[in-house]
Amino acid sequence: MKIRTKLIGLLSGLLLLVILTTTLGGWLMLNSRVQKSVREDAQSTANAIANSLEEYLQSEHSDEEVAERLESIRRRYLWVVKLALSFATEEGETVQVVLPVGGEVEVSRPKTPRHPHSDRAVQYEARRSLFDHGE
Repeated sequence: MKIRTKLIGLLSGLLLLVILTTTLGGWLMLNSRVQKSVREDAQSTANAIANSLEEYLQSEHSDEEVAERLESIRRRYLWVVKLALSFATEEGETVQVVLPVGGEVEVSRPKTPRHPHSDRAVQYEARRSLFDHGE
C-alpha cells in the first residue's frame, strides 16, 4: 500500500471520529439545555399557580368555589397534569385539595390523629423514664 492510501484512510477515520464526537456533544448539550428550560418553565408555572391561589385563598371561599378555581387553572395551564394543595384554615384545620389527571377536584379534611395515651399515662411514662435514668 502506498503512503497516500494510508494517509487518506487515516484522515477519513479521524474525520468520522470528529463528526461522531461533535454530534454526540451537540446532542448532550441540547438535551441539557432543554431539560434546564423545561425545569425553569415548570418552576415559573408552579410559582404563578401558587401566587394566584395564595391571593385567592386570602378571602373566605367554599370548597366548591376552590374546586372551580382549580378547574380554571387546569384549563389555563394544559401541561399541568396533577395539582395538590394543602393548607391550614384559621380554625387550625388542614384542608387538602387534589386535582388528579382527568378527574374531579377532591377536597378533603383529614382528621388529625388524637394522642393515643391519656394524660395520666403520659405522666406515668415521664416518671418512669426519670426513674430509669436515675434522676
